[in-house]
Amino acid sequence: MISPMMPIMLLPFLLLSAAEAQQQQGTSNVVKPGNSLTPKSNVLSPSGLYAFGFYEQGDGYAVGIFLVGLPQKTVVWTANRGSPPLPADSKLDFTTDGRLVLQSQGVETRLNIASEGQVLSSGLSKSNQTMGKFLLLMQENGVLAMYPVGTPYTEDYAYWSSVFEGEALLLVEGGILTLDDDGRLYLFNGTGIYTQNLTSRNPTKLLYKLTIDPDWILRLYSHDMTQTGNWTIAWSRPDDGCAPKGLCGLNGYCVLNDRDVDCKCLPGFAPVKEGDWGSGCERNFTAESCSASSEYTMIESNTEWENDTYSRFTSSTKENCRELCLKDCNCEAALFIDGVGECTKQRLPLRFGRTIISTDTNPSTVAFIKVGASTLPKECKKELRLVLIISVSVSLVVFALIVLAISGFGIYKNRVMSYQMMSNNGNIELGEDVAPKSFTYAQLENATRGFKKELGRGAFGTVYEGAISNGQIKEIVAVKRLDRSMLAERERQFHAEMKSIDSNFPDEEVNLKKWANHCFGRSELGKLVNNEEVDKRELEKMVKTGLWCTLDEFPLRPSMKKVLHILEGTENIPESASSISSLISV
Repeated sequence: MISPMMPIMLLPFLLLSAAEAQQQQGTSNVVKPGNSLTPKSNVLSPSGLYAFGFYEQGDGYAVGIFLVGLPQKTVVWTANRGSPPLPADSKLDFTTDGRLVLQSQGVETRLNIASEGQVLSSGLSKSNQTMGKFLLLMQENGVLAMYPVGTPYTEDYAYWSSVFEGEALLLVEGGILTLDDDGRLYLFNGTGIYTQNLTSRNPTKLLYKLTIDPDWILRLYSHDMTQTGNWTIAWSRPDDGCAPKGLCGLNGYCVLNDRDVDCKCLPGFAPVKEGDWGSGCERNFTAESCSASSEYTMIESNTEWENDTYSRFTSSTKENCRELCLKDCNCEAALFIDGVGECTKQRLPLRFGRTIISTDTNPSTVAFIKVGASTLPKECKKELRLVLIISVSVSLVVFALIVLAISGFGIYKNRVMSYQMMSNNGNIELGEDVAPKSFTYAQLENATRGFKKELGRGAFGTVYEGAISNGQIKEIVAVKRLDRSMLAERERQFHAEMKSIDSNFPDEEVNLKKWANHCFGRSELGKLVNNEEVDKRELEKMVKTGLWCTLDEFPLRPSMKKVLHILEGTENIPESASSISSLISV
């Protein structure tokens, strides 16, 4: 790390000429040992341009050297800049041993008037000379550089240095840096003199001052003594008004419009103190829960800041970077560097913010800021809601079409495979929950093994024995092969034979539905289980559900989903099904 402790002397920014210094030695307008100054008195220089003593600052006073006789008051030097304003009863004593002692409210403070080893710091404002947040110093390597207060004196934090100008101003041990009365910067380094002229002319009636202004730009001003105008800028560095790092405080960023500089807060932030950008910005919302993703959204911002990341991803995309930060409770912002696919997550506070400057050597950067959904303007909310509705609607439609296509294909494939298996195996599989269905001639031919075993003959056809596979059980069935001659008559004959079968067997062996309905209507459900010990409520629920499922009116039947819920006990049979017995045809 480079140390700033190299002796430096900026002699003084507004210099008295050698002649004035000689005149001052013979004048009586001096502070003698044992004398004092009050806020109502000061000491003038022989030229009448400079004064030493108290001047007004804020709601009190400060001690320093300042210009008088000019339309615009200019402070050259202030003692103890970090101290608060002094009250009106303060007094400055020049002791007999040559010390300047400030008496204020019973407290003695020795003024520090040494110029070597000092740094030049900015003021808070043009009217407040309290030490600001930026400074100019000569580093150990002889480079003149400007830094934000409180940052390391390294290249990463310098927002301007003399090296940037192409030829460094190098100061060796014991050297002196001074600005003369013609605006020329002199460097006395013990081996020679290096001169850099900061002005374009060399008049003899100009005053110069070199200051770090409240916007943290180093400027050289000139004032023509023959005119009554204000100070004019002769030279300034850096040229970029947003170059001073931290100009807009924490979580703020600098905007440069031509040469005008403006500060703004990042999306989702508000100034801590209106008009004081040095105080930075703070969150303008509080989320109830980090896990509630609906409370947050990511806003794309044309800003960049110090890339102090805690998590870095490569081979990422812009949208992926956005989602990575949105789902991370610790992530408050993210930077995505296009071209290299790098995504870096950031925590608060965000420092040194400014609008993004993209060049050929500086890849394009996209910034994402996490904000509360409740803080978005109404226009943004409406737009976000519309985009969300459209996105969800399109997603649901596409999902429904996909599900419909998959379901249709699955049903079709299942049925085709079912028929193929029956045909290939020579058996007809009949699922337990499948309703009666028709069969092809080839299927019946396979079931009867080519109509091999004849059981009997009737007027309209011959009956053969066949076998239908029902899971692991083979059911023996009768298959009647009708003659082709009399179509209408043979169908009537077939139904007549079915009725004869119905009359030859008890109801419970032919029509279980009728029997169950009969027992249900007479509260004799025990007959269905041979009066075994069973849970009567479960039995009643199962019988009632079964009867409900076999209603002749198909629209009155429950869905399979409802049936499963009833049997699982998660749903009750509705009251409308209590009269189920009266709806069943017997």
